[in-house]
This record gives sequence, C-alpha cells and structure tokens, in this order.
Amino acid sequence: MSLNIGYWAGRLGGATIEDRLAKPPARGIVVENARGVIRTKSAIAVFLTRWLFSPLGPYVNLLSGATRHKWAKFTLWGIAGEVVWCGLYVLMGRNFVGNLEAASTMVSSILGLVAASTAMVGLGWWLIAIAQKDRVYTR
Repeated sequence: MSLNIGYWAGRLGGATIEDRLAKPPARGIVVENARGVIRTKSAIAVFLTRWLFSPLGPYVNLLSGATRHKWAKFTLWGIAGEVVWCGLYVLMGRNFVGNLEAASTMVSSILGLVAASTAMVGLGWWLIAIAQKDRVYTR
C-alpha cells in the first residue's frame, strides 16, 4: 500500500518536492544523479528497495512517480521485491525454528564481519589519504 502512496505522491507533487530538494547546489547534484538512476534503472531500483535497501524505498517511490514511470511496471517490480522479502523471512523462520541459538550465532558473526570490513575499508581510505597528503608535501 505504501508503495503506491509514495508513487502517486511523487506523480502528483514530486516535481515540486524535487525542486525544493535540489535548491542547494550540493543537493541538486545528488537529486539529478538520483533522477538519472531512476530513469535508466527504475525496475531494479524498485525491486531492490523492497527487500535489500529498504530505507531507500520511499525515495525511490517518490522519484519513480515524479519521473513518470509506468504505474503497472512500477507495481509489478514492487510486488516481485516484496515476494523475495517475504520468502526470505519464511525460509529463515523455517530453517531456524528449531535452533534459535544457531541463528543468533550466525547473525552475530555476520555483524562482526560487517563491522570488521567497514573498519578495514575506513582505515584503508584514511591511510590512502595520508599517503596522498604526504606526496603533496614532498614534491
């Protein structure tokens, strides 16, 4: 239901909202990039924001409506994403119903891996920035 509400809100008033969001130059660049992605890859964007990147869903709904994507295509890809989302929950529940401790261990391991990977990438970028900064001073 919220999928279609966001789409129709964007369809009816999205241009005004986009214009307000794009007023500051820095945000204008981001909004224009988002418009381009939605124009070229709307189907995959709608599909992925139903289950993998859920926090971005409302923005994709608004932009899809504002950029005048076909409602039927938008809705079908949204339904496909919701089917994946529900299917993943059902499968996880079915597989871990008897062993909640294993599920908890798996989730904590995955979160630990994500945290360690994020720290590694952040430190890598920091080291690269320091190395580039030192190169500038030594030339």
